Amino acid sequence: NLYKDISTSPIDRFQTIAGVLEEQAAPGSIVFNGSTDDFPFLIWQTTNFKFVNGLSSHYLAFQDPQRYLDWMKISGYREPPPDTGRMILESFNANWVVVGIVKESLYSRLRQSKHATLVKSTDSGYLFQLK
Repeated sequence: NLYKDISTSPIDRFQTIAGVLEEQAAPGSIVFNGSTDDFPFLIWQTTNFKFVNGLSSHYLAFQDPQRYLDWMKISGYREPPPDTGRMILESFNANWVVVGIVKESLYSRLRQSKHATLVKSTDSGYLFQLK
């Protein structure tokens, strides 16, 4: 049950990843988050970043339908792109990606991308830098 998993997750589950972002990413950087479920845990741990998708994917869908479709492909809800890292760079201008531990498909595709470097791995997820 997804709700149960989220509601019992500690609020600081991305604290280590947020700390690395605060140290290495420029203030105002765009961070791609592969799940709206991760957003609340990220926003409480960071102060300087813009996240691609917040509390509901509807905000992105209504603001920018094409980017919403790209987010759906990247996040694994539609046929994924050939190079996930490249699509994130091109579609969202994001140089950082946070992948929750439950998004193994996204993690695997980023590991295969020549544009993505794994910066931090924790029990809660992964942080990639894109170039």
